[in-house]
Amino acid sequence: MAARLLKTLCLCCLLTTVRARAAEGTAALGAYAEELLSRFQQEAPRQWQAHREHADRLVGSIDGLYKQNGKVFSAFHSEFKQNARCRLIRSEIRPPLAPKGELFAFNSRYGFHLVKNSPEKPWVITECETRKSEADDPWVKKTDFFLSSAHYPLTIDQVDLADLVKRPTFRVEKIALLDGTPNQIVRVDFDNANPLDPASNPHFCKVQGGTIFLDPEHYWCITAFAVTIKAQNVEGTANGEHTWRMEQGVPIPTRVIKKFEMVVKGKGKSSDYSEMLYDCTIPSTPPSDDEFTLAAFDLPEPFDAANAPARTRWYLWLGLAGGAFLVLGFLVRPFTKRTTDTTPG
Repeated sequence: MAARLLKTLCLCCLLTTVRARAAEGTAALGAYAEELLSRFQQEAPRQWQAHREHADRLVGSIDGLYKQNGKVFSAFHSEFKQNARCRLIRSEIRPPLAPKGELFAFNSRYGFHLVKNSPEKPWVITECETRKSEADDPWVKKTDFFLSSAHYPLTIDQVDLADLVKRPTFRVEKIALLDGTPNQIVRVDFDNANPLDPASNPHFCKVQGGTIFLDPEHYWCITAFAVTIKAQNVEGTANGEHTWRMEQGVPIPTRVIKKFEMVVKGKGKSSDYSEMLYDCTIPSTPPSDDEFTLAAFDLPEPFDAANAPARTRWYLWLGLAGGAFLVLGFLVRPFTKRTTDTTPG
């Protein structure tokens, strides 16, 4: 009897110890998740800003391919360069579409837009104007659109991570380190549900929730994502994989793959695929300002910017009128173009 009582007491002590340790383990896991979340919230935005400053020095090229429902829809080759005062983006549309060329550039004095209808033809000026203040400069905005591609390690379908996490609707549901990954990858499950009407919702964002995988040892860059996309006229999922190489301690994008399964209102289902291959570097010496002028393309300098009118334009002759093809649009999927009235950002 005494032996049985002793055994029962030992079993009760063991169960109490196990329960206590289980409770301690759960509490420790919760505490660690909170610590990781705090690190993410404090460290990641600073790292993203630091990476952006490096990316703003990149020069190189991007080759893009877009497929819709398994068929090649568009392809392009773009070259870009920049320094602290100037930017230049030169793009070529490739088959199956008719070859076209387009160039946006600005320097400290003026911005300009060139087009060519075929590779063997010369550049034609379609627009040239003096620079405005930085806060209201259309040339900065036009080139920002393209150069967001240089920031792809920090974006989800054109939505900047730094902008996403500071939205009032953004909420981390779960955060954890992935086991077995070579670089301590962090998984973040999040919710960002927000009204789909941009007119009544100034904080509208098409990325409504999902999962992102981040590398905290390399600027908290995205390694992969799986998110839900919603807007007034489109709904579906987007998945992406980002790869990069290290240069001067900075992740430089090498490849970005995105897959979309969308339902477009009035058009049905669409399976989209895009791939972008990068050949970029951070030059030891940035390009000189002379490389961002009309003279660099054997075209006459337009005016003395100090005494110039606010705006000057040249238009193509009638056969080319309206023919300038905005290659920048190929950096955003066609379903986005179909919903530009409802999917800003």
